[in-house]
Amino acid sequence: MSVKSGQAVTVLFTTQTPSTGAATDADSLPTGLLYVNGTVNGAAVTITNIATGVYKAAVALPSLTAGDMVGLRISATVALVPGEDCVWQDVSDTKIVSDLQDLTAAQVNAQCDTALSDYDPPTKAELDSGLAGLNDLTAAEVQAECEDALEAYDLDHFIQVTAGAEEPTDGSYLDQIMHKDAGQTFDATTDSLEALQENQEGVDADVWTYSTRTLTTAAGTVDSAVSGSTITLRRGDTLSASITGLGDISSRTKLWFTVKVKKTDADSASIAQIEETANMLYFNGAAAAVATNGTLTVDDETGGDITIAIDETETDDLARVRGLHYDVQMLDTGGDVTTLAEGRLDIVLDVTRAIA
Repeated sequence: MSVKSGQAVTVLFTTQTPSTGAATDADSLPTGLLYVNGTVNGAAVTITNIATGVYKAAVALPSLTAGDMVGLRISATVALVPGEDCVWQDVSDTKIVSDLQDLTAAQVNAQCDTALSDYDPPTKAELDSGLAGLNDLTAAEVQAECEDALEAYDLDHFIQVTAGAEEPTDGSYLDQIMHKDAGQTFDATTDSLEALQENQEGVDADVWTYSTRTLTTAAGTVDSAVSGSTITLRRGDTLSASITGLGDISSRTKLWFTVKVKKTDADSASIAQIEETANMLYFNGAAAAVATNGTLTVDDETGGDITIAIDETETDDLARVRGLHYDVQMLDTGGDVTTLAEGRLDIVLDVTRAIA
């Protein structure tokens, strides 16, 4: 229980004969003092004798602060023996339990009605205006993102393990996704993705070495960038890749080789970016820790032959992925930027993981 400022407090107390303990009136009317936090307060305490040896003490509480400790001390003399005692104490609060039930049903309803009338819901026009901002991609931008995703898509992430085969733990190869004619069976040697890719490369070689070839595209419409071949980088191996026939690069001031997952990625997110004069700038999506672990060397500046080298201590941190984009770009003395070649780069897994 607690009390509050201004509350009327009434307390009963008794007086007894010292020798027998029997109820008896005091020699004179007892007196009372009100204490607040251990200090006497000036509030008047009224004492009334209501029966033999029974008294009533009444006091109106002064201004109190929540947490104040209040108490009533009575002094009385019975059979010439003086005595005193604290007959009541309590803690003050700003409201007491009875004050909490101070709203009627009508008052609650009135507050709810006020809150509802003050609510300003958004109009359809306001909702439409807010939603319009979410549709901020054009159809062309969506199409470009889809094309980039398809170019970087790696079928090897899908695995179907044949019955009885050991399940791969790294998700790094395609065990069996093949289109076979009726009656044909899957052969892991000849039908693997890498075997099919090697067969395709053989077909390409046969086509381009055939004695009679006819260009079906007019020379004037061919893009100025040279289309490069696919570079294969084996994880954990030292890369030494030659790119030839870029043309005269003697007027260069800078020459870059860059590999990315998506063409729209920032240079700082490159799988690898190497500049001839500064060596490796970025590797695996971060600033290169050791620049000299990646180099671009010009072997023939007139013919445009270069060699890209990446140390095995870097390549062993790469994950297997196919269809990465690379290009070779030049900045010349006139400030012109030219893409000399572009192509695909595949990172394939090694068997032996040791590099030292």
